[in-house]
Amino acid sequence: MLRFRVWSLCLVLGLATVAPVAAEPMEIAAYEKDCWKLEYSPDGKQFVTLPNGEGAMKLWDASTGKLIWVVEKTGKNALAFSPDGKTLAVGAWGKVRLYESGTGEHLRDIASAGEKGVNGLAFSPDGSKLAMATGESNLVEVFEFDSGERILTLTVPVDKPEKGTGGISRVAFSPDGKTLVAACGGKGWPDYVGKDSVVGVWDAKTWKLRKSFTASTHNVNDLAISPDSKLIAASCHRAHEVKVWKMPTPTEEKKIAPEMIADLVKQLDADAFGKREAAERKLREIGLPAREQLLKALDGDSAEAAFRARKILAGLKEEDDDLLHRIKIGSDFQTVAFSPDGRFLVTGSFSGKNSLHIWTLTPKLASRGILNERGAWVARFSPDGKQLAQGTPGGAVLLHDVKDVLPD
Repeated sequence: MLRFRVWSLCLVLGLATVAPVAAEPMEIAAYEKDCWKLEYSPDGKQFVTLPNGEGAMKLWDASTGKLIWVVEKTGKNALAFSPDGKTLAVGAWGKVRLYESGTGEHLRDIASAGEKGVNGLAFSPDGSKLAMATGESNLVEVFEFDSGERILTLTVPVDKPEKGTGGISRVAFSPDGKTLVAACGGKGWPDYVGKDSVVGVWDAKTWKLRKSFTASTHNVNDLAISPDSKLIAASCHRAHEVKVWKMPTPTEEKKIAPEMIADLVKQLDADAFGKREAAERKLREIGLPAREQLLKALDGDSAEAAFRARKILAGLKEEDDDLLHRIKIGSDFQTVAFSPDGRFLVTGSFSGKNSLHIWTLTPKLASRGILNERGAWVARFSPDGKQLAQGTPGGAVLLHDVKDVLPD
């Protein structure tokens, strides 16, 4: 039996709590252990699951829990339905595998230039583009979906994650199709060493970097954008927190020509000392819009330019002026998702008594804990908002009736 408890106000400053009513979810024995990934089809009639490690991708009927089909050894790192619901994309090692969602038939592959598994996948809302991010990389590749042709590669404004740090990467298109958001970096498995994780925000028309946020000293394990495209949420694994930011608007973009920035970066290696100093001062004034070019200088041939670029980048630690909420409840957060109406946020941890929480976002942040102590690798709302699916470390999928677990 699910057990609900009121969570302490002191866990997150200023939170209110709501006392829920007990309810019993539908339970599906999906795997022997670790239901790792789960996504609903756009019509909400099915959902697909993946285990952690070598195992089978499975498609389920969301209303009955009946297994529809099984495909062995597809991949494990990322899942995405195309907006029309006809295609399933699965992140595998160095590529994305595409399947016909009705039958599980393998259609084709799209190769990534990354050296690791594809950890992040996202279709544009119109289905014309597919973005992917690979582990131990700060790059996001954007492809034309129909042709499989790579359009461009974006650089998340952070140093490339160090080898062996996990380097989890995530990517998402905003529901309005105007923005692409990606996260990478941070301390990862197994040694928990590395750089801060960063969330980058790009205009999906011009592909210019609009803004970036320092997420955590640890990996971002999940990334979500609110249905109205106004909020970004990230679950930060070992940092034990979830952050929610305002989506930066296009008006915040500084209108500085990339050619001008590139020229200033080249001048960091100028023969004249004064010219180098002037270029460095100007780049500091430009700030975040110069970050992508400065990161390229780190891998260039000039040691002098790399040294000065690193100094400038160290000073571009952006304040969390757009940070709306910071959720800290002592959990290793694995998953985060918005409800379809945008009123609620679900967060999940793979272990602990506070393994799954629902938070109200308006008018103020409030906690309603679903304390079933089963853990949550992944949690997702169905598109109609009537069901909440929880993938557990024990391999089960718990299907909650939302009316039983959400406040009025």
